[in-house]
Amino acid sequence: MLNETTRPLAEQGDRALAAMGCYVVDVEVEPSRSRPLVRYFIGCLDDGTVTVELCARASRLLESLLDESGRFGTDYAIEVSSPGIDRRLARVEDFARFAGRLVRIRLKAPLDGKRNLEAAIVAATPEKITLAVGEQQLELTYGQLARANLVFDSSRSEE
Repeated sequence: MLNETTRPLAEQGDRALAAMGCYVVDVEVEPSRSRPLVRYFIGCLDDGTVTVELCARASRLLESLLDESGRFGTDYAIEVSSPGIDRRLARVEDFARFAGRLVRIRLKAPLDGKRNLEAAIVAATPEKITLAVGEQQLELTYGQLARANLVFDSSRSEE
């Protein structure tokens, strides 16, 4: 999930990658004393395929932005990849786009003794996500989510 650290990186990346027809799906920053790792997951605006060549071009562009900002100094590593078949959901738009789909969610804190759950997305608003867990519906705020990923469904081909 995007947070105070990664949201600015995603927004800056979105602006830069738009000319390439791409956007930032999610960003991870793994701090390290010696060399932090900044990992970008990108998607195509037209839902096209994220190729190795596209990732390489995006990597060069995003690296130049990070260099200009000086945020991580000059000694950091960058990775750019596709979101994959178990696509991460990090933005409200992602949850709304994949309404009806099954997701695997990890909560920041246990709810009824559980931190992990699988549920179908019923609806998503800017404030909360509504999930179908069996026959019950559950409402969560985005702040409760540590991570959310689509569950791969081999019968679907749109990803």
